[in-house]
Amino acid sequence: MPMLTIEMGLAHPDGGAMAPVTAVVDVGADHSMMPQSLLERLGIAPRQRLRFVTDDGAQCEYGYGLARFSIDGVEWPCPVVFGPEGAYMLGASALEIFNLDADLASGRLIPTEGLSLGRAGQPDDAPMIRPTAVAPLDGDGYRIWLRYSDGVAGEVDLSELAGRGVFSAWNDRAFFESVRLAEGGSIAWGDNIDLCPDALYLRLTGKSVAELMPGAAALVENA
Repeated sequence: MPMLTIEMGLAHPDGGAMAPVTAVVDVGADHSMMPQSLLERLGIAPRQRLRFVTDDGAQCEYGYGLARFSIDGVEWPCPVVFGPEGAYMLGASALEIFNLDADLASGRLIPTEGLSLGRAGQPDDAPMIRPTAVAPLDGDGYRIWLRYSDGVAGEVDLSELAGRGVFSAWNDRAFFESVRLAEGGSIAWGDNIDLCPDALYLRLTGKSVAELMPGAAALVENA
């Protein structure tokens, strides 16, 4: 199979200079991988460790975090795996975030055609938009990065909740950075804190409840 390589940039998700890298595009890999040494030089730290399976079936464990990628002048935060030296690989999650497909015949990345909206526009059978990735962002604040199943991605500032009731647990930075996706799609910390993914989606997109769940809005109007 022909190998597709691209010139791209890599930087800290909160800013800073872009490090130019040449990466191999691998659509069979769920996430991108970059050398741990490079990520550390850019001030990027892993958020957690995940177990992966290689093509030959071997299992391995690597750090997993968030970096800022630049492709053809467009920048997006993307998940990244902390790999060994020489591991410069662009995976499927980054291609999805950038809305790109790998065209091996031409040896280049091309815009994705016919992006799916699921069943949007069908009020009787509205799509379930759920988060597919979450990560804490660096700094002293209480910001998280989210990506949803419809491709929407960005950061949400939760500072107004910090220190209130159960959210005082976030005073422990390590606990705040343990954020994860729980069963049902909620954004969770430990066993006692979880946030509604629909509410966070509304904050991220600026949409109204009626736009997100037209069926629910109709029930309220007819009540």
